[in-house]
Formats: sequence, C-alpha cells, structure tokens
Amino acid sequence: MPDFHYRGLSISGSVSGFIEASSKKSAESLLKAKGIKVVNLKVERPYDVKTFWLFLSLIKSLLDQKISLVDALEISLNQSNAKIKKIANRTLSQLSEGQTLDVIFKNIFKGLDQKTLNLLKIGSEQSGLAHAAGILLEEQKLKKDIKREFNRAIAYPAFVLLFAVAALIVVFDTVLPEFSQFIDIQNQTLLQKMILSGAGRGYSTFLSVLWVSLFFGFSLLALQKLHFSRKFFYYFMTTVPGLNLISRKASAYEYLNAISLSMSLNVDLGLSVQLAEKTIINPIHREKIANIKNLLLNGVTFSTAIRETELFEPMQIAKIEVGEKSKTLPEILNSIVKDLIEKRRQRFALFSQLIGPFAIILLGIIIFLVAYVVVTPMIALQNTIG
Repeated sequence: MPDFHYRGLSISGSVSGFIEASSKKSAESLLKAKGIKVVNLKVERPYDVKTFWLFLSLIKSLLDQKISLVDALEISLNQSNAKIKKIANRTLSQLSEGQTLDVIFKNIFKGLDQKTLNLLKIGSEQSGLAHAAGILLEEQKLKKDIKREFNRAIAYPAFVLLFAVAALIVVFDTVLPEFSQFIDIQNQTLLQKMILSGAGRGYSTFLSVLWVSLFFGFSLLALQKLHFSRKFFYYFMTTVPGLNLISRKASAYEYLNAISLSMSLNVDLGLSVQLAEKTIINPIHREKIANIKNLLLNGVTFSTAIRETELFEPMQIAKIEVGEKSKTLPEILNSIVKDLIEKRRQRFALFSQLIGPFAIILLGIIIFLVAYVVVTPMIALQNTIG
C-alpha cells in the first residue's frame, strides 16, 4: 500500500507525518480516528532501487559507529540531500508507529527483492542490522562488478554491429540503386536478385526492423505482468533442454545463497528455509522447494530434503550432508555459494574472451557481404555489356 504524507491539527497542536493506507479516503479516515483533522494530504511516490542502495550505504556507515538505527536516521535528517532527508523522515515516522524496517522499506522503495527484505527484517530483529546491511552491500557490489564486466564485453561487438548496419544502409541506399539501372534482369542469378531487391530500401528496412523489434519488446514486457504468460514462460524454461539446466542452477544458487546469508546472521535452519523459499522466482521450482520445510518438520535431514527436489547437484548435496554430520552447515553453505559465484565469474570471463573474436568474425562476414553487394552488380553489369 502507498504512503501518504499528512499535515493536520490535533489536541496537542500541529502534527505531520506519514501513514500507510490503500487510498486517500482511507488515509483520511485513519487520521480522523486518531483525532487528527487533515489540513494537507498527498501520496508519496516510491523511490528506485538505486536510491535504496545509496541510503543503505549511508545507514551502514553510521551503524558502524555503534549507534542505534533511530540515532542514525536522526543524523541523516541533517544531510543536505533532500531525498535522503525525506527518506529518513519517513522511516523515523513509521518506526515510531510500530512498523518493521522491512515493511517500511518495501513501501518507500520500489522493486526490492524478497531476499533483501528478509535480511533487513532478520538484522533489525536480532540487533545485527549493520551486519545484514554489510552482507547486502557486498552482494550488490558483486552484482555490479559482474554487470560491469558484461557491459565491457559487449561494448566492442555492439560498436561493430552499429558500424556494420550503418555501412549496409549506405551501400543499399546510395550504391545499389545506381547499378541496378544498368543491369539486365535476365542475366541475374538468384543471389544477385535477392541482393538487388533491397536497392534503395536500406534505411526503410532498418526502420521497419527497429519498429517491429520495439513492438515485440514492449509486448513481452506487457506479457510479463500477466500471470498466465509468466507461468508459461517458466514452464518453457523448465522443460526445454539446456534452458532447464540454466533455470535449475539459477534457482539452486538463489536458494542456497539466501539460506547462507540468513544463517550468517545466526538464524536457525528452519527459519532460514522458510525465508529462502520466498526468494525463488520460478514458481515451478518454488513449489518443489516449498516441500523442504515440511520434510524438515517430519524429521528428514536437510540434505535428504533438497535431494527430493531434483534441483541441486549431487556434489552440493554431498557437501551439505557432510556439513550436517560435522555441525558445520553454515560454513559448508558459504563455501558452496562462493564456489558458485566463482564459477559464474569464470563463465563471464570465458564469455568476454570469446565475444571479441566472435565480433571480429562477424565484422569480417559483414565486410564480405558489403563487398559482395558492391561487386555483384559490377559483375552483372559487365556481363550485360559483354
């Protein structure tokens, strides 16, 4: 539900603050029940995730000074950044009304994932908010590093593709129309006919392809918001060979990572399993994983329970079994997650090494195509004259 900022009058005088309600009318009713006459009431728009990480980093640096969350927020009110001041004020106001930090941040920031909210909840409840924030910031830094490596890897191929498309448009719109006037259609091969059919239509074809791509892109974004389309997408991901493996590994990583992070905050396995279940995006995999907590309640070991899901690799299950027997499960889970992160980095490194040569090959093919497009009409013209 959205937050509303209000200013009003009560028995004690002028008051202001924030209130969570489903609508403006509902907010007015709640304030009236508290004895507040509303003077001004407006909805507060949620902030983006980027702002959340900046705010969390600030709070983490203040909490590291061994001060309370309330003191950290009050210090944040003295910041020159108006956005930070407003977020701190909203957080303080809702904390004073008894709301938990995860619920507050879910309303203030748009797009926070369930794992982040869970860790914030655990950290605030167990006086380990600074530690929880540190874990989240470290993981976010890792994601940014991987994203930076990916962007660096595709920058050169993207430039090559853009240059090649521009070159093809120039050739098809300026060179080919001149040659096509002097070429005898009867002497053309099938490939020559195909190439010359695009004479004078390079830019228009590019625009058509661009608009069609944008249409399909926005259509996919719209379909993602529909329940049946998301269900079909994940069914497709879990049934197609190859994609099934990628989807299974992604769910296994998210689940084990969530449990490892929770247990690093001294949360017991049972609660960690319940919290980690909510972080799984794939509904088909989440349904399988939901059975783990039931098996644990029936006395089944964690390693046996995750084996029943058929989502985890045998080596991961074997390590977890060793961790259970040696009572070092948190350390084992942490090592498994670190291995998965390292493998992901290696895959990105391999991708970045292969994408460069692939781009050069692609550029060579495009240059050959451009040269062939120019040479083909000349050969055809020569045959016509001859």
